[in-house]
This record gives sequence, structure tokens and C-alpha cells, in this order.
Amino acid sequence: MNGRRGGLPFLGSNAIAAALDSFGTGRERLLVGRQGQEIVAMFLLVRTSAAGWQTFQPSQLPLGAWVADDKLPLLDLARSLVRGPLGSCLLLSVTQIDPLHAARPPDNADGQSSDYIRTAWTEIQGSFAEYWNQRGKNLRQNMRKQRNRLQRGSPESFASSSSRGTWRR
Repeated sequence: MNGRRGGLPFLGSNAIAAALDSFGTGRERLLVGRQGQEIVAMFLLVRTSAAGWQTFQPSQLPLGAWVADDKLPLLDLARSLVRGPLGSCLLLSVTQIDPLHAARPPDNADGQSSDYIRTAWTEIQGSFAEYWNQRGKNLRQNMRKQRNRLQRGSPESFASSSSRGTWRR
């Protein structure tokens, strides 16, 4: 689902699993929205008070942990969560919404959004490979060395494991 909406690396399952392993408390709750048999939304939420929830977002994640079909308005998804699986929820905070990936809903009687920060974005022309080949030789070489060191240390097994058994590949 993340891949259909821009493929943001920090919202991929490996990154979320690593964030949960490092910063999760075990109180996180994964809510999966379906239309028929198709998964159309996933929100990783944390209770903030007796009647409040927010998206899981440790400081290392630039956006809140949620993905959804781009045809579904965020406000409709939030209403569905508040009126459904969250029970007596009076406040749902979906944090750090990137306007390139989800339109900002208009404020109304049961929903309000506020500016927090501007998210960083670098617009490139062409493919990433073309962009990367335009970077300096030293940068590309240093990054290749770092990747090789990481691969020798087998980060894949670290990134995909979870002490809670959730988010396995």
C-alpha cells in the first residue's frame, strides 16, 4: 500500500518494524481498513489519554505511521476510526501529514488541521538513477562503501525482526 502512494522508505514495513523495536512500548495498535477483501488503509496508533489517540511517530519518523488508498479522503478515514474500532475516542490526531501524499482536509465541525512544520522535499527531473549519477564521484563512492559495510553487518535481519512478533516479513 505504501508503494502505491509514493513508496516512502520510512513508512515501509522494515522501517516501521525497526521504529517499533526501538521506540515502541507495546501499546501500539495496528488498525487495518478493508473494502471487501482489499486492504485500503492502515493506521498505527497509540493511546494518548482515556479518550485520545494519535499516529505512532517517534521523533525519527518524519510523518505519522499510516497509509491509505489515495482515493479515500483522510477525514473520512478518521471519522471511520473514531466511530468504529477506537470506541470512546474524542480526539484522533493524525500527525505530520505530507501534502504531497494526502490532501489537507478542510476544517469543519468534527475535524481541524493545523500547520506544524514544512516537510522537506527535493524535486528531481528524470529517474533517481539519473539524479544519483549527477552527484559527485566521492559522494557516490562513500555511499557505496557504507552500503557494503552495512551489508556485511547483515542489517536486513535486524530491520525485519521484531521482539513483539508483529511486522514479520
